[in-house]
Amino acid sequence: KEPNHVLLGGWLPRSILGAGVGMAIFGAIRLIGWLWKRQEAMGLGDVLLARGMGAFLIAFAPLGTTPLYHFLTWLLLCCLSGAIVGPIMILWRKKTMPEAPSEEEEEQDYPESNSNIREQIGFIVYCFVLGDLWDYLKDVKVRWQGKSVIHPEEPFQPAPTAVPFGPFMVIGFFLAVFFGEWIAHAYLSYAFPPIK
Repeated sequence: KEPNHVLLGGWLPRSILGAGVGMAIFGAIRLIGWLWKRQEAMGLGDVLLARGMGAFLIAFAPLGTTPLYHFLTWLLLCCLSGAIVGPIMILWRKKTMPEAPSEEEEEQDYPESNSNIREQIGFIVYCFVLGDLWDYLKDVKVRWQGKSVIHPEEPFQPAPTAVPFGPFMVIGFFLAVFFGEWIAHAYLSYAFPPIK
């Protein structure tokens, strides 16, 4: 038994717990965004990225604390960096566009997704069961047979205000890794000051 293998009687690495929690957090954000706007609020790549980052982030939890110690800090820093940099990116994009869209185009509602709640949940389950790994292995098998792999491209038209969230996940992740302990300690000492 390994000291970091704390699940299932000591045989399952806790990085699997971190991967699951990372996917659950950002999968829930994707699902809530779809329920709210009926369009994709977060790409599936962000949920897959959260799987890897969650597996890695759990290793930085201090001894004697919950393994998920830095996850809320990570989520807060992701959202905070997105809230600061996102509007700047949108303004910059509007200034650098070759032609400014007309008011009618700006007010145009982007079409709702054709998917349903079952498909959205299926996408998240796809991440949990390592569907991307199975797809990759199928592609490898096809290449070994000497055939070429062709994936049909789906037309994707992001809204003018769409901002990729992956870079902010990375920023929040590194801030949580290097400064997460200090941020958590500063917040807890402020929120729960010692009684004199």
